Amino acid sequence: MARKAASTAQGTPTTGAAKSRFGQLRGWLAAKLSYDEGLDENGKPKERWCPEQEAGLISKLFFFFTGGLIQKGSHKHLEQADLWTTHSQDEPAKLWEAFERDLKATATAQAPQGVLSKALWRAHGRLFIVTGVIKIFHDGIMFTQPYILEELLNHLTGPEDKGAALGLAFALVGCAILEALFINVYFNMLFRCAR
Repeated sequence: MARKAASTAQGTPTTGAAKSRFGQLRGWLAAKLSYDEGLDENGKPKERWCPEQEAGLISKLFFFFTGGLIQKGSHKHLEQADLWTTHSQDEPAKLWEAFERDLKATATAQAPQGVLSKALWRAHGRLFIVTGVIKIFHDGIMFTQPYILEELLNHLTGPEDKGAALGLAFALVGCAILEALFINVYFNMLFRCAR
C-alpha cells in the first residue's frame, strides 16, 4: 500500500513534466509549421512576405506553410493585405530578365530575335524533365495499387497467412500516400512553371 502511494506521488511530477514537455513541443511545432502573420523579431509586422521562402522541406512537401492563411480564411474573408507577396523566384522582373537572356542566347543569323521554342526549353526544360520523372513515378504507383488490392483480396479469401494480408494493406496505404505526395509536388512544380 505504501509502495503504491509512493509511486502515485512520484507519478504526479512526471506527468506534469511530460505535459510541460508536450506543450513545449506543440508550441515549437506550431511556430515551425504555421503562418506567423509575418512578424519580425520585434513583433512588428514585416512588409508583406511569402512564407514558402522560409519553409522547410517537409512544410513545402505537405504545404504546411499554407495552414495559417487557410485558418485565417476560415475565420474571415481574405483581403489583398492578407495575401502573401510573390515568391522571390517568381517575381516578374526576374522571370523576364531570365527569359530575355535565354531568348538572346538562341539568336542566329536566320532568326536574329531568337527562337521561342529553344528559349522556352532553355528556361524550363530541366523543370519539365523533373516533373516528367515525378509523373512517371506517380503513374507507376497508381497502376500498382490494383495489383496490390487483388493480392490483398486473394489473401483475405484464401487460407494464406493473415500477416501477409496486413502487410499488403499497409503497402496499399503507403502507395496512396506516396501517390498523393507525388501528384501534389508535380502540380505545384507545373503551376510554378506556368507562372
